[in-house]
Amino acid sequence: MPLCIILTTLCFTCIEDKGLVRTLPQVSPTTVEYDESKALNIYIDGNNAVFTNKEAVDLDALKIKTKAYLLSSKSNAAIAIRTEHETMYNTYMNIQNTIVETINTLRQDLSKKIFNNDFESLNDKERSQITSIYPLNLIEIF
Repeated sequence: MPLCIILTTLCFTCIEDKGLVRTLPQVSPTTVEYDESKALNIYIDGNNAVFTNKEAVDLDALKIKTKAYLLSSKSNAAIAIRTEHETMYNTYMNIQNTIVETINTLRQDLSKKIFNNDFESLNDKERSQITSIYPLNLIEIF
């Protein structure tokens, strides 16, 4: 009997669940109205193929298209991600990570240009000014 308890304890304590590597963006309690024709529309189909505005893209192309869109739209930017039920979670997270990475890079570049400082080193007022120019407006459609 004690051997059974030891083996059970060893089996269950060896498994570690890391969970999400990063914190997800906060969900806005309000409904966001956006013009679908002006948004960057990203669609992930059931086979995990990714499309932006109906054009197939890989992660590198998605980063380029996202950056170009954000530079042209700035504070009016809205990024809509539509997925199918069969879309793999890993694919969805890779897409979201690419978008967040692109926004963070733009914020960092603008912080250095305006304040000659890293985004993370800015005070709340300065950081708010940068995030108002490059907001994280993700609209998730399932």
